[in-house]
Amino acid sequence: MPENRQMSDADTQPLLPELALPRDAQSGVWPAQRLKAALARGEIQTIEPLDSQQVQPASIDLRLGPVAYEIAASFLPGPQLTVQDKLPLVTQRKISLENGAVLKTGHVYLVPLLEKLQLRKRSSGVANPKSSTGRLDVFCRVITDYGVEFDQIPERYTGPLWLEIAPRSFHVKVRQGSRLSQLRLKTGTPPSSNAFIRRLDEEVRIVRDEDGPANVKDGAIALSVDISASGGSDLIGYKARKVSEEIDIDKIGHYDVDTFWERVYRPREGGLILHPDEFHILATKEKVAVPDYLAADMVA
Repeated sequence: MPENRQMSDADTQPLLPELALPRDAQSGVWPAQRLKAALARGEIQTIEPLDSQQVQPASIDLRLGPVAYEIAASFLPGPQLTVQDKLPLVTQRKISLENGAVLKTGHVYLVPLLEKLQLRKRSSGVANPKSSTGRLDVFCRVITDYGVEFDQIPERYTGPLWLEIAPRSFHVKVRQGSRLSQLRLKTGTPPSSNAFIRRLDEEVRIVRDEDGPANVKDGAIALSVDISASGGSDLIGYKARKVSEEIDIDKIGHYDVDTFWERVYRPREGGLILHPDEFHILATKEKVAVPDYLAADMVA
């Protein structure tokens, strides 16, 4: 999706003329400078002071608040209710995160976030787990008051944000301020039709090393898994081990890989069997290169 960016009077020639929108109709994902401006204007509000590195090139990391609620089931509040209205109906216990707490696999938790929003006209957002969260197989999604969809922030939304967390492979230790999810804010509706994506890929080669043209469907480019070890090594990925140890979500580069992951090598038969309730990390056959004036999400 194209980022919203300031253009000087001298910037008269767009990089992709045939893809450019009229200036008065431009839409796109907010880059870092626009996110910082939104923080200054109060469109994004924080209960605690902003952390360093929280604002990313085209997203803002969302931080856990001081408590977590273990809940009986996932839910959406619906158009008539807030999250707080429904929380007493599903809460099993309340957990303090001020000094850290372990969230167990097989359980679902709901945590108020330290960020809230006061969006303006034509402003909306989409949330998704941080890549580090996904690699640990921690399922999480953002919920809003009066929400009818997960991870969707409607236009002109004003209110708090909540994060549903469900660890699947590992117990994880979190605390107030831990960052598991991120938010992209946008103006309008950036173009994402199949024709637009195909033209864009032809111009800037977003997906490389594929055989033939990119596989475009439903406004996205499909990627394939590489189990042939084409990179020169027999190692093709990792499978999560069944362990009782917890992983502290904030300790980056701290753990030994082999404690939590089993190495997966190229199968002799040419195919890889994926069993239910097993989590794998595998590389794509294609390489992806996103230019600095675009923003992209990867979805499964």
